[in-house]
Amino acid sequence: MQSTLTLITLDGADKDYADILLPLLDEKWHISDENIVSMLEEIPRPEYVDKLYKTAINVPDDDETRALAKKCTWVLSAIGTPEAIEKLILLKNSDDEIISENAAFHLSNIANER
Repeated sequence: MQSTLTLITLDGADKDYADILLPLLDEKWHISDENIVSMLEEIPRPEYVDKLYKTAINVPDDDETRALAKKCTWVLSAIGTPEAIEKLILLKNSDDEIISENAAFHLSNIANER
């Protein structure tokens, strides 16, 4: 797993790697979700929206700071499509205060850019 992520980093993440990276977010045998989402931020694409949202709301038990969800909000913000904004609104309405605040931050930035 780490070798694959290293190769992608060295080669430069691009959309060709999305087919490898996105399914890995569903797998629980590795601990690289944050790295994967960071790579997706380099190549933000509308087809990632649903997977990023699902990843953001399925907070791992050991992620007290919600680092993974925060990274997902960054990528959703970078994608910026109406669908991505819709998911950010859903995250803003989350009962999880950290996730809600981060989504609100990105929605505010998007509103200020327009």
